[in-house]
Amino acid sequence: MGRKLFDGKNRGDVIRKLELAWACRATDAEAAFFADISPSSLSEFLSRNPKISERKEALKNKPILEARMCLVKAVTTDPELALKFLERVKRDEFSLKYEVDHRDKTLEQLLEEANKQEGRK
Repeated sequence: MGRKLFDGKNRGDVIRKLELAWACRATDAEAAFFADISPSSLSEFLSRNPKISERKEALKNKPILEARMCLVKAVTTDPELALKFLERVKRDEFSLKYEVDHRDKTLEQLLEEANKQEGRK
């Protein structure tokens, strides 16, 4: 009989600590440290338990989802934030920047266009 995976620690306690860490977007090394297990034990545990591995990835998205929900709530009461949101999400309508595709143009063509733009101002 080999060594126990979590050195005799309660499996439920270890999993709860891992989930808490992953919900804060902790790395596996950080989660293992927080749960007081070795990184190799965690790696072996994850390879044996694909559902826990899937849960880890889902938990790592939790702060992103919470931030999105916070943003959506905040834009309803903060007009400045609402405008910043629209500038990023609906760039074609609200962006203050003008984007130009220069991939198929020579340097001379770009300089000529820039000079024409300067003349219009």
